[in-house]
Amino acid sequence: MINFLIVLFLSSSQLFCSVQTKRLENGLRIIYSDNDTKYPGAVMNIFVKGGASLSFDKKSSFAGLAKDYMENRIKRLSRSYGFRYETKISWDYTAYSFYLSPSSLSYAVPKILNTFFDPEPLLVQELDYLKNGATQRALWNINRRQMQYPLISFFASRNSLYNAGFDGFIEDVSSVSAAEFNNFCKCYFSTNNIVISFSGVKEKDIPFNDAKIYRPCFKDENFETERFQQGGGPVVDFSYYQAAGTGFIARMGFLSSPCTTKSVLYDVVAEVLARNDKLSPATGSFYPRNNCYLNTGTIDLVFSGTSQDFSPGLVLKELLAYSQTLTEQDLKLAKESLVSDYYRSLSNKKEASYLLGRAEIVCKDHEKFLAYPHDVKKVSLKDVKRILKNLSSARYVYVLMKMGK
Repeated sequence: MINFLIVLFLSSSQLFCSVQTKRLENGLRIIYSDNDTKYPGAVMNIFVKGGASLSFDKKSSFAGLAKDYMENRIKRLSRSYGFRYETKISWDYTAYSFYLSPSSLSYAVPKILNTFFDPEPLLVQELDYLKNGATQRALWNINRRQMQYPLISFFASRNSLYNAGFDGFIEDVSSVSAAEFNNFCKCYFSTNNIVISFSGVKEKDIPFNDAKIYRPCFKDENFETERFQQGGGPVVDFSYYQAAGTGFIARMGFLSSPCTTKSVLYDVVAEVLARNDKLSPATGSFYPRNNCYLNTGTIDLVFSGTSQDFSPGLVLKELLAYSQTLTEQDLKLAKESLVSDYYRSLSNKKEASYLLGRAEIVCKDHEKFLAYPHDVKKVSLKDVKRILKNLSSARYVYVLMKMGK
């Protein structure tokens, strides 16, 4: 155990010392670290500000279509230059992860940058293809059969079961024109709307000169971020049924505070709940998660099992009881687990690069990631109990998927 802690400390110290940042004159923010970790290559993450909550010309769906558009172009590059990649859309950003060999940095990264900062105009034929894919996903998501998305979508302005999700409203998708989309991309994929994070890369290998040639673009009134309803109103319950399998899957979503202030507190609350020995056995499986975003977020509680008497009322009752019985020892174990997971991520270039860039987007400061262990340790028992009590009486969304005929 002592040797393990020494390794963790050295890994943490190494990352803290090696993380550097540079903001170019065109507004591009680059975070980089050359820490030596298990992954032999380099990792580059490109974060574009504005995800599913971003609208343009009073329409949703642009960010989702833009992700599909960019994926098509990245796929071409990956075939030519032999790298792997992943893409992910969230409520406040879209992330593109690239896994590169050291030898490919000098020629692959400039091509990737050019793909983002000088996007080729989208033709009508390709737009029709992208719109068809987005429509099919939106139709699937309406059924919520897999319930994969954070329940924050239910708190959006229309306050409806049929909220946009990550792909936008179907009527918005169908009405987007090629001219609108190209105008959107000009200021969406711009240097002052993007953060780049490198891991496993020395400063001399980062193509700063290539990145400097692109001009910024400033968003105008056509860009608008969705404002989520944060309070008031009744509890919202939805039920879905699937005629196959046995048991059920249920999700409860609670609005949490903005990521910039209390995200660490809600991480601790989620971990404390995961260790509750009464919530899980009552259902079979229980998984809490803090989905934190720039403007707001949710704590999602996911249950699955075969019990026929599961109800949100039982969960709320246990939350209230736990707000009174939670001990300092319970809190200590939860915080130790979070800190241990944090240090484990430092030895993984993929996770370290992603989390640094994400912190810059959602917290507007990548050092929030570096300060995570310190912030976790400051969370008090009184704070956690207060949140648990608030959750027991808060506005929430409940989604139940029953299996069986």
